[in-house]
Amino acid sequence: MKKLIGLVLLLVFLAAACQSTPPAEEPSAPVGSDSPVEGVESLEFDEALDDVYGRYADTLDLAGATQYTVVRGDRLTAIAQRQFAPHSPYFFPVIMLASPDVGVSDPDSISPGMVLTIPDLVRNLDNPATRATIKQFLLEIAGVYAQKSEQWARELEQGLRELAASL
Repeated sequence: MKKLIGLVLLLVFLAAACQSTPPAEEPSAPVGSDSPVEGVESLEFDEALDDVYGRYADTLDLAGATQYTVVRGDRLTAIAQRQFAPHSPYFFPVIMLASPDVGVSDPDSISPGMVLTIPDLVRNLDNPATRATIKQFLLEIAGVYAQKSEQWARELEQGLRELAASL
C-alpha cells in the first residue's frame, strides 16, 4: 500500500511539474534580421513582397487569362500546379502578379472566395520579352524569401531560383 501511495504521489508531482510554464524568453531574431520581434520581420517580408509585385505590375499578357475562385483548403502552389501542369508549382507568384485586385502578395494569405486571375502561361513564356521579365521577377521573389530563416522559405527560394534558371 505504501508503494502505491508513493507511486501516486510521484505521478502527481510529475504532472504538476509538467504543467508549470517556463519563464518567457525573448523571441530570437531570424538569421539576417535586424529585429528581434517576429511580427516586425513579417511586416518587412510583406512590404518586400509588395515592393516586388508593385514593380512588375502590368507586365504580364493577360489575353486568354481565366478566373479561379479559391476554395477552403486551397494552397497557391497547388493551384499553380493544377493550372499550369506540367509546369512547376513555383509559378505561383505569376498568379499573384496577375491578380493585383486580390490585394495579397503572401501566398499563405489566400482565403476562400478570392478570385484569382490565371494568366495563359504558355502565351507569356512564348514571348521572349515577357519570358525574361518573368525570369527576373521570380529571381527577385526568391530574394525576398531568402530573407526568411524558416526551412519552408528556403525551399521556396531554391525552387524559384531553379525555375528561373530553366527559363
